Amino acid sequence: MIPAVKKGSIKAGKDYEKLERILFIPASYDENKQKALESIGFWRGSMIKALFDVDIHDPRKIEENGLVIDDDSLQKKLFVISHEEEGIKKLQKYIDIGFTEIVFTNSSPDRNKFVDILTKISDIINNQ
Repeated sequence: MIPAVKKGSIKAGKDYEKLERILFIPASYDENKQKALESIGFWRGSMIKALFDVDIHDPRKIEENGLVIDDDSLQKKLFVISHEEEGIKKLQKYIDIGFTEIVFTNSSPDRNKFVDILTKISDIINNQ
């Protein structure tokens, strides 16, 4: 996606380095990884690209189709963490790719815990 944005910015006469590159991503944190995965599981249906190409509006159908998305895919594609080091590694990956802002949709079982750990992670990354 990033190479296409770079190419498009050049074609449009824009300076890629001055563009904001914002990532919106569902996130979930719990010390127990399984709880974090369960809490973010309702996003499964949104991970099936084909559902955006067809006219399905029934949330039951979207949920049903989302059942093909396994926990491993949730963990790889979304921001699902169970400890600080994991969060640092994932967040740094997004920064290294070139995102200038990251917006999390907090789907954690305890949303305040996610805010607390994300604050710690952000402080660590900003002080590196």
